[in-house]
Amino acid sequence: MVRINITIDEELYEELSYINNKSEFIRIAVRDKLKAIREDNLKRSLREGYKKEGKDLKEWETTITDGWD
Repeated sequence: MVRINITIDEELYEELSYINNKSEFIRIAVRDKLKAIREDNLKRSLREGYKKEGKDLKEWETTITDGWD
């Protein structure tokens, strides 16, 4: 593990004061947030790819379905 120092506002610190293991709580929160960011980035990339490729796929639509029953 690596030790880091962070700065948070007093209001947030007061909310954290009820948490017994702050380090574990913050690790879990950061891990969850990073996972959400990765998933959002992946979804955005997929949407952009589908938009781009969707235009190209229309050209192939008859070729793909022609005789491939």
